[in-house]
Amino acid sequence: MIKEQYLNTSGIILKNSRLNDTSANITVLTQGSGILEITRFGYNSKKNYSKSVLQPLNLTELYIEMKQDRRTIKDCVLSENFGNLKKDYKRTVCASELADSIIKLRVYDIKDYSLIFVLFKKFLEALNTQESHYLTLTAYFYFRLAWCMGISFDLDSTEEGSLKNLSISKNLHGIMKTFSVHKFADINEIDYITEREFIEFCEMYKKYTGYHFGNPIQIRTSLIEEE
Repeated sequence: MIKEQYLNTSGIILKNSRLNDTSANITVLTQGSGILEITRFGYNSKKNYSKSVLQPLNLTELYIEMKQDRRTIKDCVLSENFGNLKKDYKRTVCASELADSIIKLRVYDIKDYSLIFVLFKKFLEALNTQESHYLTLTAYFYFRLAWCMGISFDLDSTEEGSLKNLSISKNLHGIMKTFSVHKFADINEIDYITEREFIEFCEMYKKYTGYHFGNPIQIRTSLIEEE
């Protein structure tokens, strides 16, 4: 006999996918339990109230039944749907691509997910405001994500920066120095970065994370534009 356990937690929905005619598999980032794959029975039912609650990029309170062979959602309540960002196509795609990157991360310490959860929540909150600049926010998110995963950037070794024998321009060096002393709360004080600066950051980030993890984190640049 399998003993049932229950988990009550906040989670950010990263993905949902059809399981069968009536049910769906929900991928959620939680602060205390990392990324969970959970089943919601009756998800596709016409009477299902929770379908709108379990949409990607929603912050949701979840009541989960934990068994050895499966996890199921018993109840859920919407906390925040970040409606402003979802009205904007580029912001929605930007946030969705970050969610996909989080799913693909190789995180071995569950404590790291606590930091990543807070970081992604702050990112969504900032992206949800009309004043925010999605390109700058994306670069800043990945800059902080590296720190959450235990690596940092040595920005004081040379004037232009030297990251494990990886040279970066003086311009990118200055941007990253600015990132290091700002928080999400004052992200709008940072000067907007350009398409060229963002592309250089993405190339640097791929090489730098590849050096540290052996599995480079690639940042998609499909929706960037020159500011």
